[in-house]
Amino acid sequence: MLTCFSHSAVLADIMLKEKLHIFGILGCVLCVVGSTTIVLHAPQERAIESVAEVWDLATEPGALLSYPVSCYQILVTPLCFVILSQ
Repeated sequence: MLTCFSHSAVLADIMLKEKLHIFGILGCVLCVVGSTTIVLHAPQERAIESVAEVWDLATEPGALLSYPVSCYQILVTPLCFVILSQ
């Protein structure tokens, strides 16, 4: 997902003639390298055989923690920006 931001920054530099500073370039490179590293080291996919196996995967601690964190980021963070900007 972060590579979308780096692609937008590079396209803005090329098409809109915006100046991309050294930290912007470094950030774009790090996003691409990080995404590539994650993809290369991802575990092999396996076939899911039953609904119980899906339930076991959905109730793992990582899956249970990611939903509230995502909701917090989506709802509370923009709200803080609105409150602090007034």
